[in-house]
Amino acid sequence: MQQATKVKLNLYRHQDLARCAPLARYIFPGLKILAGSGRRLRYDLAAIQAELLPYEKIDLRALEALIDELVVAGAICKEKEGQREYLVIQSIGPNGFAKDHDE
Repeated sequence: MQQATKVKLNLYRHQDLARCAPLARYIFPGLKILAGSGRRLRYDLAAIQAELLPYEKIDLRALEALIDELVVAGAICKEKEGQREYLVIQSIGPNGFAKDHDE
């Protein structure tokens, strides 16, 4: 059974996120849900596309560009651990995204 996730309204009012394409803003809450409480998920474009955009005709390069927009906005960051790459979802505080990692 999946756990319920609450999306806070300040997500939709975030100025840096507002600069992203609408589809990038659409997938952000889904990435947060996929990451779970650890706020980290394996960076597998095919799996992300299958889970979040199963009915959209979008190629993986376009999805990667959307994720890169979220990285530039500070909503997520990419981490590499050995051969694997992960996405880390940042917390949204009153003053923007909290940086929970070393860049």
